[in-house]
Amino acid sequence: PHKGTTIDGNPVIQTPGSLLYVDGTRVAPANWSNTFSTIQAAHNAAVSGRGDIIFIAPGTYSENVVITKNKLSLIAAVQSGNSKRVVVSASTGKALDVSQVTSFYAKGISFYAAAADAVVTDSEGSLFEDCDFRSDTGSGIVFFADTNNSFTGSGTTIYRSLIRECVSAVGALLLKKGGPTASDPGYGLQATNVNIWENQFYGNTGPDIADDGGTENPTYFHQWDISGNKFMTKDKATYLDMDTGNAGGTDCLISGNWFNDAALDLTNAIKLPTNGQLAGNFAKGGVGAIINAV
Repeated sequence: PHKGTTIDGNPVIQTPGSLLYVDGTRVAPANWSNTFSTIQAAHNAAVSGRGDIIFIAPGTYSENVVITKNKLSLIAAVQSGNSKRVVVSASTGKALDVSQVTSFYAKGISFYAAAADAVVTDSEGSLFEDCDFRSDTGSGIVFFADTNNSFTGSGTTIYRSLIRECVSAVGALLLKKGGPTASDPGYGLQATNVNIWENQFYGNTGPDIADDGGTENPTYFHQWDISGNKFMTKDKATYLDMDTGNAGGTDCLISGNWFNDAALDLTNAIKLPTNGQLAGNFAKGGVGAIINAV
């Protein structure tokens, strides 16, 4: 276990796992076994399930990172906002694929893809905090259970992050149905118990949150909590497109959000799942424009 206050000025978190470091600007001495020039190399050296933490130095990392280790954390070594975050930038393919693991954590990282969805996950219990999701041609983050019915993206939390400037007509944050294989998605697997808390959505071409319109059971948006978010693009045609396919929305709550739209309506701007609950939300008029639909 690692104990203490700092190592090279970085805070040390007590963990049964190891601390690993990534710095793309320097070549580590040969005797440094825990420092790497790429995020993927540090990931590959980590031990699954041990609680390893990877601290990433400021910079842009041109990688397609694939996470296959349980209980792994990626943390920006210097916490900065917006464009000053650590950036995982993919010119082709996804910036991040969180592939069938449990308890993944990312903090202070921007995930950008030029020609694909930026992040795709079917892992359980992930937490993204103060992250940034962008794509020039796709969604910022996609929940998709690809090949294994034990991993659907359920239990994920996205907290105080940006989902922005995604050039996708389908949705910036997209819930898809899939599994047990990509070629046979008939089981309709999808993420449940998802928390979307206190994020900013802006500059997205299509809806900010959407489903992909599959008709297989079960319902979309089962036990989702979408709360405290700011939908900042002015007078957008559709902010939430959550009513297509088998969109029952059991125990789905949309509350305490703000929409930059004075004429917010429940036909085009917000398309609710059948059993979704809309309570205590605000339109551009401020406190006097509370939107409810229960």
